[in-house]
Amino acid sequence: MSDLRENLADILEANPNDYDAADAIIAALPDMVQPLMWLGGGGRHHAGDYVIEDVSTPRREVRRLLRASFGTTYIADFVGTRPMEAAKAAAQAHYVAQIMQAFGMEVE
Repeated sequence: MSDLRENLADILEANPNDYDAADAIIAALPDMVQPLMWLGGGGRHHAGDYVIEDVSTPRREVRRLLRASFGTTYIADFVGTRPMEAAKAAAQAHYVAQIMQAFGMEVE
């Protein structure tokens, strides 16, 4: 993160000891990632490399989140009152974290 911070400060021609503008830009980056666009219906939804499958049982509604790049990776199962929304939110958070990681940043 410090390399990105210093590069932004240089671009902004900021004082080397004043990183407020660079910090504000870095803090805003995760919110600038466009939301995933979900397609599909029935028991399977897709967005980019992410797949949500319906693995419900007669007693409970379950959604399974997978990532299908370079083989399928299981991420998590979601249950509760809104499992589809929870699975989509988890996919978005994972997507944002992957993009920020490419910049050398970690997202909490």
